[in-house]
Amino acid sequence: MTLTARARGLALAVLVVIGVAAGLTVAELGARGWESFRRPRKESLGVEDPVRHHRWRPDAQGRVRGVEYATNSLGLRDREYSTDKPAGTFRILMLGDSFTEGWTLPLEGVVAKRLEQSLALRCRAPYEMINAGNASYSPILE
Repeated sequence: MTLTARARGLALAVLVVIGVAAGLTVAELGARGWESFRRPRKESLGVEDPVRHHRWRPDAQGRVRGVEYATNSLGLRDREYSTDKPAGTFRILMLGDSFTEGWTLPLEGVVAKRLEQSLALRCRAPYEMINAGNASYSPILE
């Protein structure tokens, strides 16, 4: 192999590495742009919180990825509950992340509401399943 052939091979290898790096950079920027486009606008539904990092704005309404979102006066993605629990009713608070919250599901499709419906069919006493899930939460934030 001559020196010229080695130089061509090295130049080709450098060009391939640069091309792959440029392609990956474009793909990364595109993915980040798409992800920020898909996310709900923070100023419409979410607010920063000094203790919990982030939370839903109380009494807010909006669309998240095509699904109607509404929060109650406590900032939970759930219906409004009276402060006084009705006599004979069991209340269960569900904590969790986006799976509990029901990210991109209509409210009647989230696990808390489905469990509440299932208990209503099987139990004599009424149950209220309160959905306190919030996307990106972890046990320390819950």
